[in-house]
Order: sequence, then structure tokens, then C-alpha cells
Amino acid sequence: VLEGPYGGSSGADRGGDDIPTGYNTFFNFVEPGGYDSTPAQRDSIVNWFGAFEDALYGEDYRRPDVGFRAHLDTASSIDHYLLINLSRNVDGLQLSTFMYRPDTYGKLHLNPVWDFDRSMDSYDSRDDATSGMWGQQFLWFPRLFSDPEFNQNFIDRWQELRRTVLSPASIENLIDEMAAEITEPVAAANFARWNASNNRPRSGGWPAEVAHLKSWLATRAAWLDTQFLSPPVI
Repeated sequence: VLEGPYGGSSGADRGGDDIPTGYNTFFNFVEPGGYDSTPAQRDSIVNWFGAFEDALYGEDYRRPDVGFRAHLDTASSIDHYLLINLSRNVDGLQLSTFMYRPDTYGKLHLNPVWDFDRSMDSYDSRDDATSGMWGQQFLWFPRLFSDPEFNQNFIDRWQELRRTVLSPASIENLIDEMAAEITEPVAAANFARWNASNNRPRSGGWPAEVAHLKSWLATRAAWLDTQFLSPPVI
């Protein structure tokens, strides 16, 4: 998992398991944890990432047998990026990013996505805009998107999901389902209990927040649609 600063800027502060915080982003061990991992396990992980990045940044990086596809599960990477981009998740692909390999010889998977408090026009101004691509500048994605096939795979996946689980109706229905689980009285109690600058509802309270989320995501997704040629209709 990628993790970043927690708590403060002093070198004495510690975040995750055994990483000094406040000045950089790290790969952090989750299973096994940093203190529980053995030198052999750490060396194995470090060596694997070395081989992966050698393939990714090498001349033959597009070849399926020796390039990045031999190490990286592209389907999960595209889905992960797609959700970070849609939501303009400020922490995604920089700090809060889970990744795993299912077995000793498996490819690297990027999932699950998490940590969306700074996304979808939150209190962090970096996620306000409904236009502009987001996240292609982070982690390995500049190199991945330099491969025309990877770029086309992303476009195809976006357009596939827009016809199904990310269609305008599906997005709105999902928001309604989640809002119904919370309910307005519970939301009001939350705002009253955690009365901080990053947890204050817009004018109109909880209903206004729900309506704004629907509007923001609909506008954001529609803008993304305009960035690609429409799929052919036969």
C-alpha cells in the first residue's frame, strides 16, 4: 500500500507501521506488516518491484511477454485509475493506494480503491473541477498511458461501464440507495457531532449534499464522455 504523511511534519512522527512521516510517500507493508516481515520477504518484494519497473521503463515495455503486462494486471489497474479519475480523488495513486499479488507468481493488482474524503468536490479545492483528466501523472501511469493499447483499453472500459454500472441512471440510483441507508436525521447528527470545517453541509443540509453529489458526478462523467470518440454502433 502507498502511504503518506500522518500526524505532523516531525521526523519523530510515525505513520503506518515503521515509516517516518511528513516528507514523502512510501510503499508500506501490510501483510506481513513492516515489523513482522522477514529480511527475505522484504528482499523478495523489493526485487520483484525492481524487475517490474525494469520491464515497464525498458525499450520493450509494450511487449506482452517481457513488458509491463508480464507483471501487471492491466484490468484492475484500469478500473482503479478509472474510479480515481472519475472522482478526482486527491489521495488516489499518491498516498492511499492498495495493491497486492494473489500468489507468489501472480501479477500485481491495484485494488481496492479507498480514502475518498478528498474527492467529488469535497472541502479540498483540488477536486472541485468537473473537467480535466486526473491521476495520469501519478505512480506508473504516465508510462502506462504512453502505450496506445493501454490507453485504448481504458477508453473501451470507460465506455463499457457507462452503458452499465456507471450509466447516469445507475450512478443516481446508487447515490439514492446509500443516502437511504444513512437517512437525514443520522446525517444531521453527524454534522452536529463532528462540527469541523471539513464536515459542514452546504446550504440546504443533507438533501443539498445529496443533490450536489448527483449533479457533480453527472457533469463530471458527461465531460469525460466528450474526451473520446464514441464507440461504433452497428
